[in-house]
Amino acid sequence: MLNVGSLAGFLPGPGMAVYYCVQSLVLSFTEALAKELAGTGVTATALCPGPTATNFGKRLARQKDAAV
Repeated sequence: MLNVGSLAGFLPGPGMAVYYCVQSLVLSFTEALAKELAGTGVTATALCPGPTATNFGKRLARQKDAAV
């Protein structure tokens, strides 16, 4: 099993508390699940990539500007 989280799961996130909290949940859940699955031949892994350069921020800003 592969759960995709974020590096945000390892840090506090003022201003984006819910996002950081959910990422922490993904990480913690996966770690607990991995322990429960030990010895069964099934593994649980959390993939926690860091920041990725995309146009997401620019598009979000444009959408906010258009809504005003």
